[in-house]
Amino acid sequence: MKLLTVGRLMISPVQVAVGGDAPSLSDLEGMINDQLYPGAPVARGWGGTLVGSGEEDGPQELIQRRSDPGSAALYELDGREFILARFLYDRPRAGLARDFGPEELQEFGARRTHELFGIDCVFLPEDEGFGVLVNTRNEREVVGSIYPALRKLVGDDRDVTVRAHPGFVPDPDLFLWLLYRLDGRQEIGQSLDLDSIRSLNSHDGLDRNIRFLDAVALDRAAVLSEVMNPDRQFGPAKFAVTHAELGLTADLFLDLEGTFDVHVSRSFFHDDDEDDATRPWFGPLLVHSVATTVLPGLYRAHQEDGAWTSQQRSEFRASCRERLETEIDRVR
Repeated sequence: MKLLTVGRLMISPVQVAVGGDAPSLSDLEGMINDQLYPGAPVARGWGGTLVGSGEEDGPQELIQRRSDPGSAALYELDGREFILARFLYDRPRAGLARDFGPEELQEFGARRTHELFGIDCVFLPEDEGFGVLVNTRNEREVVGSIYPALRKLVGDDRDVTVRAHPGFVPDPDLFLWLLYRLDGRQEIGQSLDLDSIRSLNSHDGLDRNIRFLDAVALDRAAVLSEVMNPDRQFGPAKFAVTHAELGLTADLFLDLEGTFDVHVSRSFFHDDDEDDATRPWFGPLLVHSVATTVLPGLYRAHQEDGAWTSQQRSEFRASCRERLETEIDRVR
């Protein structure tokens, strides 16, 4: 189950571009609820996230019964407007095909041979369509199941393009810039601070990779060596940022394709007295905040840092070379 509740929320941002007038979130809510899971296997369709009517209720850590898929709903929470929906489909139970023959499986019936599976989705408004934050980074699930379901939502009579959201793909230079900022320049944008980098990958054109773990810092000779080499590229990375205006510290993983993870137990809103990791609304709010505010702010700060591209990048590489040479001389 890929639900917006606890642990690592692994998000694939999807863009749905619609020809003509883009549907409003209210229209989209109705379109989703016109294509609910039909109630009997083997099938697929949409459902709700089991959100109750009370303020304390929220997405629940369980899958609903086939006979009651619920319905998608439009929410406005803390100034954020979005739709929560759960894509439901039946998939074969693991191991049955190995242990039983086709005739035996047919006798069991689909309700026994298949299990109901759910993937939570957050729908966001966009000028020429809508965006969807899909809670899985499994490409087969996203491309093979979610993409067709999103095309079907819009209908065959309209021009629609479904693809990985290009707005979330980072400039590869971003990860080197984060390393530079970590070295005493951690205020990286309006209301945004870089707290730490927990892991970072380095690679070359031949896909030879090095992964740095356990608090990446520029006092490590191996990191300095990678930075000073202009043939090395960085990313993906795990890092933590704090957004002062949102009052949010978010623990993130960002890859080169634009998918990202948010770790629920390591992220928190500063002014919330409750245990954020158990708050039912925390997952959707966290994902929404990262997708609509934190990552766009991070990308914008990098793009607007003209001094980095004109001068500081080359100076940073040269500085790392000097520091590495000093360290080598020290240990000789």
